[in-house]
Amino acid sequence: DIRRRVEETRALMIQGQPRAAFVMAWSLLEAALHRIDSEKGARPRTPGTVVETLAMLGRIDPTLERRVRPLIELRNRVVHGDLQVEPSADDVRSVLSAVEQSLASEAG
Repeated sequence: DIRRRVEETRALMIQGQPRAAFVMAWSLLEAALHRIDSEKGARPRTPGTVVETLAMLGRIDPTLERRVRPLIELRNRVVHGDLQVEPSADDVRSVLSAVEQSLASEAG
């Protein structure tokens, strides 16, 4: 299901919807972590905690972690209504790369 939604997110970029794609990509990154490290009754995690946990679990490599970490501030600005910022296609691709790398060892 996550992989299917990755494709939906890419379609949003093609349709010229980078803000929606960026927010969806972050949502999928958290969904990937929940799939990998599900804790019964776990509280929602901050974007920084999501990235850190995936890195600590060895699910994203240090290079990708360093690429995604600076995007946390952009993510926060977008989801909290800052209409002056616009994620780039590269920003979306970086977060989607983290999603895919997180799930790479799983079949399907």
